[in-house]
Amino acid sequence: MPFLLWAIGVGLTNSFDWLAKSFGLADETGYKIQR
Repeated sequence: MPFLLWAIGVGLTNSFDWLAKSFGLADETGYKIQR
């Protein structure tokens, strides 16, 4: 179960990074939004 939760978390993070890059909200590292 902990592995499943971790996998979901990674998936959401990757999806968010992909969306941010798609809309030009983040640089290649994907951390511009968090600064």
